Amino acid sequence: MAATFGLLSALNIGSLRAADVTWRPGAQPRAGAQRTETVANGMHRLTHNGYGMRGYLLLGWSDRKLPVVTSVAAEKGIETLLYRVGDAIDIQSDRTLYAVWAIDKDNNGSPDYYNARREVKDLAQIERGIAERERKKRAAETGAARYNLRAAALSLPKWNIDDDILAYKDNVFYVGCVYNTDTLEKHNLRETIICWNNHWSVFGGLKLANMKMIKAARDLELVFEYGGVLEDSCLTGGRAQKPIKRILLPRDSAVHTLIMCDPIQFTRIKEDGDAVLKMYFVRKKTGNGPDTLANDTSDWVVPHFNAWRYPGVGNSFPTLFPHPFYNEETGEPSDTFTVRFKIYNQPKFASNTIRSRVHYRDTMRLNYGFVSGTATKYMVRSLDGGWNWHPADSPLTDVERDLLQDDSVRVCLRQLDSKVGRSADLKQTYMDPNRFYYTGDTLNSFTNLLNGSTEEIAYDLQSGVTYFESMYNQLPPALQSHVINHYDTVGSTPPWSDLNRFDRFNTLGAFQEVLEDLVANPPPALHPLENLVRMLDYDSNRTAAKIDAIKRRDLNTVLGKELADKQLVPDWCRDETYCFYVKRDAPPVHQRSVFIPTVEGVTVVSPRVGYTSIPSQKNFTFRVKYAGEPMTVTAKRLIDGRTVEVLTGTLNADGEYEYVIRRVMQDLTLEFTKTVANTLVDQPSVWANSGAVRIHAPKETTVRIYSASGVLVKQATVQGDKTVPLSAGLYLVVLSDGTTQKVLVQ
Repeated sequence: MAATFGLLSALNIGSLRAADVTWRPGAQPRAGAQRTETVANGMHRLTHNGYGMRGYLLLGWSDRKLPVVTSVAAEKGIETLLYRVGDAIDIQSDRTLYAVWAIDKDNNGSPDYYNARREVKDLAQIERGIAERERKKRAAETGAARYNLRAAALSLPKWNIDDDILAYKDNVFYVGCVYNTDTLEKHNLRETIICWNNHWSVFGGLKLANMKMIKAARDLELVFEYGGVLEDSCLTGGRAQKPIKRILLPRDSAVHTLIMCDPIQFTRIKEDGDAVLKMYFVRKKTGNGPDTLANDTSDWVVPHFNAWRYPGVGNSFPTLFPHPFYNEETGEPSDTFTVRFKIYNQPKFASNTIRSRVHYRDTMRLNYGFVSGTATKYMVRSLDGGWNWHPADSPLTDVERDLLQDDSVRVCLRQLDSKVGRSADLKQTYMDPNRFYYTGDTLNSFTNLLNGSTEEIAYDLQSGVTYFESMYNQLPPALQSHVINHYDTVGSTPPWSDLNRFDRFNTLGAFQEVLEDLVANPPPALHPLENLVRMLDYDSNRTAAKIDAIKRRDLNTVLGKELADKQLVPDWCRDETYCFYVKRDAPPVHQRSVFIPTVEGVTVVSPRVGYTSIPSQKNFTFRVKYAGEPMTVTAKRLIDGRTVEVLTGTLNADGEYEYVIRRVMQDLTLEFTKTVANTLVDQPSVWANSGAVRIHAPKETTVRIYSASGVLVKQATVQGDKTVPLSAGLYLVVLSDGTTQKVLVQ
């Protein structure tokens, strides 16, 4: 028995029992037609089954027709009615399934209500940054960077890690790549794949590096569920580096001992696309019964009766936490953690030879012959051996088009890397005052990202050094010597010469000690330091405010730069490139037009009166007979911006004059002039040329253009020459003077 249930994972061909499954598009009838298929009874895995619609996301299928889902709450409300894409369902009898849709206006593969609540990345800022960097790169290439275009460079520059921010923005991961290769002590941020986010409501707002202090109050297990394109247990890692389904977390074990500290990788997927990974803690199973979530809050006094505990320092009772995760979608503590991301296999291409393509007049793009794997959206290209990289799908730059004139051009593609992109984005964040800033206006404000970390404390001290050192440097050398002498004279130890920069100028340093002594014990008249305090406008009551101003002024240029420089840049997951040789298309043939008017006393033998199209840079030949004396023929062609060309005709045996216009490179209009006077009879003409209809009318004329089916496509008033761009096809052009002509636009 043949079955056509195209999206099911398997069919029991040997079974004699079958059922009819009717697919319906649900609340979006334009997403696809209803259809019925016969399938073998048994378990089957659901996918999209060919249904799709821009602006909407297929969540899954239901036994009843459901309205479009517009919120997290609405999605939770239909959870018991929904079979998600990737779920397995049991088909034992005839069944009707309805598509369930969520709004996805930006078509990013995630419902819009998730995007609105997800607080991880400044997506708008990232988009603007990507566009601005590409604009600057293109501008630089057309200038001084041209001499970097070398055929065989001895050494190549490092790739610009900023390119990889796009993969970070879209949460892109790859099959077979190893993640979490760094450790908690070396990296402040983790891959969001298998790690809960730091949040004030969860674990008391502890930084992830302090997760070693969070311990299980009973034996627990971390359970993984795979959805979307992920195969079951396709994630490998943990201490044992084995397929992950459940991980035991014994009582009194710290959270940081889990997989988040160990390298992980995805080993297989059903297809390239959207993946879903779900995690939750359960109590260790003692039998075959169902799992029990580890969220017991029945007794807050005895710590070992609860799921989590934080020993704290100096507390008689530890702090307890019933929910281990922070839900990005709702902003609340949660029992489960769900991650959605894109995942791809290695890219495959049809050939190692690619073709150039011309689109939209002179815009040129490359056709890579992409087959499967990483979408070219998440790749960058280089035509010059790695000196300049651009998005693979973007139009070629002027420099790249110049390179394509060579006989042999090699194009290399590189995949973008999410973790490298995260590092690049963090580097930029620290340097950006709109993304790294103080959260308040008080003197003890913390930055929005550090929250009183050791780096921020060190910066506070350094700002005090900057303040007092700048005051000291204002003094002339003679006064500086008197300051040093005063410090050494009052008996301070160690002497000034033995102090380092920090000890001299911190907020409790040697220079501040001198100033405070001068305030408390003003020197006598004519003393060298008599006016020092007034000269420097020193007031200890204003010192904190002035240091705070320096902290805010230099936050990004000093602390931000220091943090950016320290930010680790991990190795690219796949640093190999995919290289091709370009086979150039034939250059596009531009068409030019020559207009021959109707003139009294002149008979056009060849080609005809009106417009004639010829390939650009080709010669144009025409023959005419005169009723009387030959006329002067002029091609209204500008040469050097001013000269009008006069043509010379050759009389043949038939009494015809043959004229040749060499290398026509612009649209031309011929004029016939008698020796005594013009008798030019100019009439309307219609002609098709280069994807458009050309109309010539000596006086104001109404023009109507109809399609082959009789539909009015364009109406305009013309006097002189007018070009009307049209798509390819047959058209009927009707002028108000009665002229009618069919034209074929190609």
